Amino acid sequence: MTSSQIDPACIVRGVQHQSAYLWDYELPGILGADEDSAGYYLIAQPSTAMRTAITSATRLVTAVPPDIDALLQEISQRGIPILKQFARGGSQSRAELGLLLAVRFLQDAFRGVDRKIYLPVQSENCIHLLLPVDPYQGPFDLIRSALDAGAGTKRPDLLVFAIHFGNGNEPLALKITPVEVKFREDLRTTSLRVISDEDQNFVLVLREFLQQAESMGELLEKLWCNTAKSDLWETCRFALLAQCLDFAFRIYSDTKIHQMLPGEWAEKHQKVLEEVVNGRASISVNRKGRLLVFGGSSTTSIIDLDNDSLKDTVILHRDDAEVLLSGVGHLSTLAQRAVQLLDFSFPSCVPGIQEVSEQDQTATDSETAVPSATTPALEHLSLWGELLEEIPVKAFTSKAGALKENATSDNQAKEKFPRTLSQEIKSPVSPVPPVLREQVRNAFAGFVGNENAVNRVTKDLLRALIENPPHLSKNYLFTGQPSTGKTELARRMAIALGLPFVRLDGRSVGSRERLFDLVRGELGQQELAASEVGKQAGLPVMKYPPLVIFIDEVHLLPRSLQEGLLTMLEAADRTVTLSHQVAQVNSATFLFATTRTSDVDSAFRSRCTLIHLQEYNLEEVAEILQQKLLYDWPKEIYLEIARLGRGVPRIALQLAEELVTEITVSEHPEYSLHEHLEEVRKASDRDEIGLTSLDLDYLSLLEHENKPVGEQTLLNLLGTVDKDRVTGEVEPFLVRLGFLKLGGRGREITTEGRRYILQKRLR
Repeated sequence: MTSSQIDPACIVRGVQHQSAYLWDYELPGILGADEDSAGYYLIAQPSTAMRTAITSATRLVTAVPPDIDALLQEISQRGIPILKQFARGGSQSRAELGLLLAVRFLQDAFRGVDRKIYLPVQSENCIHLLLPVDPYQGPFDLIRSALDAGAGTKRPDLLVFAIHFGNGNEPLALKITPVEVKFREDLRTTSLRVISDEDQNFVLVLREFLQQAESMGELLEKLWCNTAKSDLWETCRFALLAQCLDFAFRIYSDTKIHQMLPGEWAEKHQKVLEEVVNGRASISVNRKGRLLVFGGSSTTSIIDLDNDSLKDTVILHRDDAEVLLSGVGHLSTLAQRAVQLLDFSFPSCVPGIQEVSEQDQTATDSETAVPSATTPALEHLSLWGELLEEIPVKAFTSKAGALKENATSDNQAKEKFPRTLSQEIKSPVSPVPPVLREQVRNAFAGFVGNENAVNRVTKDLLRALIENPPHLSKNYLFTGQPSTGKTELARRMAIALGLPFVRLDGRSVGSRERLFDLVRGELGQQELAASEVGKQAGLPVMKYPPLVIFIDEVHLLPRSLQEGLLTMLEAADRTVTLSHQVAQVNSATFLFATTRTSDVDSAFRSRCTLIHLQEYNLEEVAEILQQKLLYDWPKEIYLEIARLGRGVPRIALQLAEELVTEITVSEHPEYSLHEHLEEVRKASDRDEIGLTSLDLDYLSLLEHENKPVGEQTLLNLLGTVDKDRVTGEVEPFLVRLGFLKLGGRGREITTEGRRYILQKRLR
């Protein structure tokens, strides 16, 4: 049967008797696309490894993990499909952890404990429901396109429904608020009296987050508040709203949650659907949306990001977050007032909705999350007001130009910082605003290894960011062995510039036309396109928007194509003549990567700045594993995985995932981590230092030949046509171990390699 034939309340509560939980679900297709598709509910009994991963994730907030089974039951009952991702643990579960904190903060009604609920499920003539947005992503995206409600598919995490049942002839009133949730440990607030550049950067990032909720708010206002396009739209738009509300009412139908008689709840459920479907409900939308931020903040703040005199953002102190997750202690004074101040409901629904009084703002006690008794919350809030006034809303019209708009204008910069070398040296102030320096630092946060390469590109990125538009005037060619971080470095450079990232592979590009077909395709997916700016030799001149074009394995481009792209790489030219257009790419940034520098055309190389990336050492690979996995494993386990993974992050991560699987399915729960890892090593056909059977066959052939062997001859002897694996994985690792020597006459085994092969035979 399809999921539409099952009451979700049966799923979220019925499976508890089997110690199982709702991990994920998908609603049946609606509104045109995939309308016949069946939905599903994914029910699972968590394994020990899943519980361990969730426990690890909670340690991002509290040192004392909560009862995991109770937590799973709560999330399952809420009908918010986050458990599947949450159980992956580590950094991948931050968004899910933030969503859990948010729903507890707004409406802590699903834990089965007597706690203060700041947005009550029912109060007097009012009901408040929370609904996840993700299950309705498809319909909303289709509607956005049909209503021409702005570009992009930004969406928040939650919708808050406030429902007021009028008295007498008053219509049913419905208020809808989109809410974006972020868990970001790198976002920090300060209680200093002087507004720092870090604070300004923080506000810029927050406003971009809030726009995700605002984008949905604008869509919902067009959909449910404005006049319908036709009678059919009138019917369908309210049918969708009724479906959303019906799902929410069923999730909340447990009497322990709504504290009403079953018949009374069913009556209100029916009343709401009737009024909505018949178009009699009075509907309003908090169009600007709301933002909840959890993570590394040292204060709790309630602020107005868009300067409309209404509070729209709450930044929760880490102590408040710990209270929400652990259930121990009390929220700070400001946190307790925050839900009311964000205006989710109607004045008569939540008693006490009003502006924060000076007494409320300055109140502190032993458990408050406000900075300190010497820094009252009133001062903290006024500081945020001063800071927000300094950063205009127009600074957020585009991602690429957001930070530049806030900086000194281009003309002012030229007047204040004349572009002569002698004057720049004498100038006591750099023309690079601190906020841009922070942007670049944030882009490379967590990047492991190759510090020299990062330091080298950082200076060029800072210079590029004060250009109009931001772009690198030089081309980079990253060289080095496979899996040394070339692609990741390119991706982070694009993030630092705030530009679209177009990643291509040399294998897929056979001509100039094909290259720009791929570029246009990638731009189209990001809703960008080239614009015609003139004619040249009868061909339209198409100007491409600022973007980063990265071509991996550039040595695989045909030599003729490498030569045909030389004009594109000339700083004074930046054009390519194609069969149907002249491509003008003077605002593009070009990055290339290769494992075979000698195979790249010399003229092509000469137009690029070469950056050589060193191979990772085992400590660096272990650090990468810890960052990505966040499992509470001893460091020696991470180092051992790095060693078995040949010092290659990609391979090491695969082994780590295999270790998680081994722990999950093993019939020997008494095994230690080392014993489980030993099982993984055997199953993956690796010896104690990471050599596979192909590596050993390679060494054995060289040892048997006892002379240098050419590449093709060696491939023939091995009986493999997988040249890339041999030259990209086997040979670099054997060279690194000191077992192989590459020379002009061919491949030759070293004394160390011969000794290792003999030892293997003697075992």
